[in-house]
Amino acid sequence: MPIILGGALAPRTADLGMDVFLAEAEALPPLPQSCVDLVGLLAGETPAPASALVLLESDPRLVRATLWAVPPEMALTGLTDAWHQLGCDAVLAFALRGSLLEHLRAWEPPGDQELWRHGVATAGAARALARAAGVAAPLLAYAAGALYRTGEALVEHVARQGIRGRRRRLQTGAELPWVDREALGAALLERWGLPRVVVAAVGRRGDPMAPPLARLVSRATLCARAAGFGTENADLTPLDFIPPPLDEGARAAVAEVNVCEAVLARPA
Repeated sequence: MPIILGGALAPRTADLGMDVFLAEAEALPPLPQSCVDLVGLLAGETPAPASALVLLESDPRLVRATLWAVPPEMALTGLTDAWHQLGCDAVLAFALRGSLLEHLRAWEPPGDQELWRHGVATAGAARALARAAGVAAPLLAYAAGALYRTGEALVEHVARQGIRGRRRRLQTGAELPWVDREALGAALLERWGLPRVVVAAVGRRGDPMAPPLARLVSRATLCARAAGFGTENADLTPLDFIPPPLDEGARAAVAEVNVCEAVLARPA
């Protein structure tokens, strides 16, 4: 029989396979294709500036997200001005921050800031660790860190909103402990077309035999948690090949959250 929780019928395990969760993802805004393409470009380690500029200019939403993330005191007149004054790498960093922050906010449950704060904290720590360790491109590490809780966000949505066509809701995703969040997130990122290296970083986080980027993201989640963002209790294996101590990554996490809070205070 279904379990009664708070007057609502909780779905049984057999009712909710991964295909059901992935179908529910259609009710949430997908990661924009231009952002997917941007992360794919970054997966090439050294994107060609000409290709990067063409990609940014191809989607007005990406242009808007880029300029939204640029501090207003820079007084830039547009994307071309930003490109000439700041250079390719800086503009791509602003584009990634703005577009991923918009995405995290769109998936946030009403009145809850935990998801985007933990996402950008992990992203900031991952970028700092990548710069120090040299095991991944910093901006690619940023993207993987920001997206690693995609599966958790989808589970929260299903728990709070219920399955379409079924009158069943829970209070939080914690009431669905049997769902493999990492596998679910990886499956959704793969469906969106993210690079395999990012999919693996999300799907194999915490695996000591995982590729370097996945292990780096695992360490970044610890840094975010040490900084006060996130409430995970996972026993993640510390990574010996990452030079900075946990507190340095935590400072990077705090700095990124502060920057993103300033971005959110601006008109979109």
